[in-house]
Amino acid sequence: MILVLTFLASCAEKSYFIDGNSSQLSINGGMAYIREYSSTKQRSIDSCEVLHGHFQMSGPIDSVMMVSLFMGNDNFIPIVLENGDININIANTTVKIEGTPLNDRLYSFLESRDSLVYLLNDLPRSHAYLFLQGCSPFEMQRILANKQSEYKNALEKLESKFIKDNYDNVLGVSWFMELCYRAQNLYGLPILTPQLQNIYNDAPKQFRQNNKVASFIETIRSY
Repeated sequence: MILVLTFLASCAEKSYFIDGNSSQLSINGGMAYIREYSSTKQRSIDSCEVLHGHFQMSGPIDSVMMVSLFMGNDNFIPIVLENGDININIANTTVKIEGTPLNDRLYSFLESRDSLVYLLNDLPRSHAYLFLQGCSPFEMQRILANKQSEYKNALEKLESKFIKDNYDNVLGVSWFMELCYRAQNLYGLPILTPQLQNIYNDAPKQFRQNNKVASFIETIRSY
């Protein structure tokens, strides 16, 4: 009976296995690190050497965590450390992480978000194109302002939906806090923007009571 219980316990243990490949020659022979990151501290989780563009890490996991992958001191890459096999492919301009449910969901979102960010960042080139098409300065300003508003609204809706769809897991909390820290850096103090206030108002009790969320809200109230 003891042997059976031991076997069942070992089967129930959760673990992660990371299998990574990179085409970036500069990281060969370097180290890859997984760190849990918050606004105030970092905690190392795992590390390994990168050999011929390949790296592997594995270990037990008690709970799902949002972590960061560092290749040397660069290439900060968000990863959900969860039970299962996590496949990472890093190219010069792209990162693809897949194999587990939350990582698949995260990188599908990031792909959509990056497309909108690219359109926003590409607006200055559109300005030059409109100028060559003979648009007047007033018309160019109107067109670009409308496009900027359209892309920003689409980005806000995408991020809000992503958080609300993931209220019950680490993705929702992590991206909510990402937006909170961005707003704090922008305005110089902890604040809930209208977008963040809407997300928080709609959030279930479990989300509001998360330590990171509750701590940030308490900081705002103390100002």
